[in-house]
Amino acid sequence: METDCSELKHQLEELDRDEETRQATWHLTLAAANLPALSPAALRDWQALLPVARTACETLQSKLDEFEQVQATEQVLASQLRAAIVATGRAMPAGEARLSTLSATASEVDAEIKQCETAINQAAGKRLERERQFQQRAAHEDELTSALRNARDALNPAFAGLLLPKDTTVAVARARMREFEDLMDAKDRLASAQAKERRANQALALLDDAAKAIWQVLGGSEPLDLRLHIEQVSARLIAAEEVQTKRTLAQQALEAAQKTQREHEDTGARHQQVLSTLCLAAGVDSANHLPEAEEQSRRKRDAQCEVDRSNSHLAQASRRSVDELRTLLADYDAARMDADETNFSEELSQLELRLRSARECEELARRALEAIDGSDTAVAAREDMERAAASIRANISPWIRSRLAHALLAEALKRFPDRAQGPMLTAASSYFSRMTRGEFVRLISDDSDKEPALIAERTSGSRIRVEEMSEGTLDQLYLALRLAALDLRRAAGVDLPVILDDVLMTSDEDRSGAILEALADFAGENQVLVFTHHRHMVELAQRHVPAENLALIAL
Repeated sequence: METDCSELKHQLEELDRDEETRQATWHLTLAAANLPALSPAALRDWQALLPVARTACETLQSKLDEFEQVQATEQVLASQLRAAIVATGRAMPAGEARLSTLSATASEVDAEIKQCETAINQAAGKRLERERQFQQRAAHEDELTSALRNARDALNPAFAGLLLPKDTTVAVARARMREFEDLMDAKDRLASAQAKERRANQALALLDDAAKAIWQVLGGSEPLDLRLHIEQVSARLIAAEEVQTKRTLAQQALEAAQKTQREHEDTGARHQQVLSTLCLAAGVDSANHLPEAEEQSRRKRDAQCEVDRSNSHLAQASRRSVDELRTLLADYDAARMDADETNFSEELSQLELRLRSARECEELARRALEAIDGSDTAVAAREDMERAAASIRANISPWIRSRLAHALLAEALKRFPDRAQGPMLTAASSYFSRMTRGEFVRLISDDSDKEPALIAERTSGSRIRVEEMSEGTLDQLYLALRLAALDLRRAAGVDLPVILDDVLMTSDEDRSGAILEALADFAGENQVLVFTHHRHMVELAQRHVPAENLALIAL
């Protein structure tokens, strides 16, 4: 076994020596062929990549050659551009400046040159404009000079008329014209004064003639002083006017008195005619019998009023006629009638007691009066009291019926508002709750005070009166009441259009939308017109009102 191992080791050593020999030979062969020291597999891979590497090397060399040419061209261009920039005299670039830097510098220099050219062109245009204006001014000056010369030639005859030399200035000519105007005004004033003097002399002559005529009419002597005579005549004229005024007033008073007398006579005739008509209507021969006929008529009216009042009480108590009531009461229960009679008797007894007490008080008062004064005043008072007592006994039954009728009427009046206002308040509560987004749930009518009041109940149960509401809430309440009333009218067969003008001014956007929704539902069976000058209301209506129910009209 050991021999075999030794032999195997010896073989391995030989194999290793052979491998080293082969490797040395392989490396010598590669070195001789100028190839890298690689294994055969790696050498095969290297040989496969060798053509690609050669092509890349050639391409790289070509690019390097082109880059060198581009650098040479860039240097030439940079040198030329630098020389051109330096030639403009506007910049001095560094000798080592790159082409990009020189290009930016050249752009700046080109922009400056263009600005200079623009400025030069503008200056040339302005110079041409100034020359044109100068020529226009020169031509205008020549025209003005010619016009001035013509004006002077035309003014020479006027200067001669004003007694001025030809070289007179315009200011001097105007001063001379003002002098002539002043002279003309003075001449006009003189003529006017002379005319006034002539008119005054004529007026004095007429006054003198009138004074002479007055003297002749009055029969007086010719006065020496005209003014004194005028004052005397004026005093006499004033006295005569006062006399005439008194005469006129007396005449007017006389006419008024005559007119009043005629009116009284006419009134008396009418009264007599009316009195005759009354006598004829009363069926009496003379007016002395009218009081008796009037008393009979009064008693007849009172009796008729009593009959009407009894019929009214019967009508209020029952819808049956009098004959039916008589037939009905014919079989009335006698026991119940006796009980009613007993009750009435007791009430009458109480009234008798009260009457007896009143009589005792009256007797005491009468005795006191008799003790104080023995005149017939107490007797008259006694008679009055007796008549009063008789009147009370006669009117006690009608009074009881009247009190009963009053109680029934009060109860009917109390129930009537509930029946009449119920539908109205229900509809208004619905509209008001919707317009306030449920803040108020219903409206209540409060009749506890002298004047009925409207109260709104909140969701929390608290209540507020109308005078405690804000302006916007008041407008919404008013609109809810109007819509509820219109609903009732519509239910009665009366359809009316609704026209509203800026009804949403005091409401915020949320409540305005709720109001528009309520109006849209109300307009389902009627026409509603809403006027507004606020643009945002249109957008609000478009959001809250269906398009098929909305029509926008811009005025």
